[in-house]
Amino acid sequence: MARFSEGMIFNVPPPVLKKACRIAVGDLDLFELDTGRDHILSREKARFDTYNPVDIELLFEEGPYGIELRINGENEGVGPFQEHHVKAKVLDLLSRIQIDLDFLEDKAPLNDTGEMSSELRMLSDLYARGVITDIEFLRAKRRLLGDRM
Repeated sequence: MARFSEGMIFNVPPPVLKKACRIAVGDLDLFELDTGRDHILSREKARFDTYNPVDIELLFEEGPYGIELRINGENEGVGPFQEHHVKAKVLDLLSRIQIDLDFLEDKAPLNDTGEMSSELRMLSDLYARGVITDIEFLRAKRRLLGDRM
């Protein structure tokens, strides 16, 4: 059996991450088999080539620094071609989730000034502690400040 797993931590509200994951699953033409509070199970549509369909499990776990998303993929095949196919599907899904999450964050409404300054302080604190990257910091700051930046 070919398997691959990848994970990432996101600093967004759980419903936003889950929505981005469900959109990404649909974008990549995967069947959503089951959805729960802490998981999404999906399967690649039947294939008519040399690759077996991939089963993908998305697991959500809240932690002190955000939500850890673990994506596990597997199929019934063996060998390097099947392993590459599973890995490619998992990494494609992770990339698509990041794209959909950026889109959802860009569409988020701006807060009033009091909430905005509070969020900026929190954002700066996360950045100073190394919890978020330079890019995550700039994107979030741009989303909060909008035209004022």
